Amino acid sequence: MAKVKLTGLISSITGSMGETTFSPRPGLIQVRKRVHKIHNPNTPLQQNLRKIWSQSIADWKLMPLKKRVLWEQFAKEVNLSKRKIRMMKTKGNRGRMTGANAYCAINQPLILAGFQRIKIPPPSALPPPPTPEISLQQLATFNEKISFKAWLPYPYITPWNNEEIPCVLQAGISVNSAGPLVSIYPFHKLSIQPTQIVIERVKLYNKKVEGKLRMVEANLKDLTHPIIRIRLRTIAQNGKFSLPSPIYTVEVF
Repeated sequence: MAKVKLTGLISSITGSMGETTFSPRPGLIQVRKRVHKIHNPNTPLQQNLRKIWSQSIADWKLMPLKKRVLWEQFAKEVNLSKRKIRMMKTKGNRGRMTGANAYCAINQPLILAGFQRIKIPPPSALPPPPTPEISLQQLATFNEKISFKAWLPYPYITPWNNEEIPCVLQAGISVNSAGPLVSIYPFHKLSIQPTQIVIERVKLYNKKVEGKLRMVEANLKDLTHPIIRIRLRTIAQNGKFSLPSPIYTVEVF
């Protein structure tokens, strides 16, 4: 990031010129690399996400009926949550999760985390993993990248055999309150020992174009004083997810 002082020749400049974006601040102008819109990034990560989802759909079609019934029951339990009930009242059946939806949605982050695909849903009697503890402070200020530590407050152990279940950290980010929280990859392994987390690159949704949100991908250092919202949760190998953490709001210069 470069800074330009105003002179008598140039008293104000905003917008983009070529690959450069100018943003005004009191007494100076910030100069950053222009951020480009990504309509269909088709990156290796995006291709992998699509491949995993397609494989899950194909696997569902070959799944025996007895296992499908388990996923349908699991989806029914999810739909009965208070949040889903409120959504159903306003959206009707469009808010309902099917067994196929549940199977794909749970296995997507598991495979991305390096875990094996699960064929039956996690038992409801099994407690969820703990929400991660982090060293991130509300309203913290960072320079060009976000850095903090994350860990489990206690090991996630199977009650009947005291076996520790591997867990990873999932982080969702929203920039300047533009659209929903977008997951950051790769996922980091979690334990009771602090793990260093560094976030330098983000994906975010830009303003709507022709009724659709457009994706933007950029380095934090190329954005102009972004306000970042971060929420984290734990994903366990058995398909259980922790309760989400509070939303942390920080800024990056």
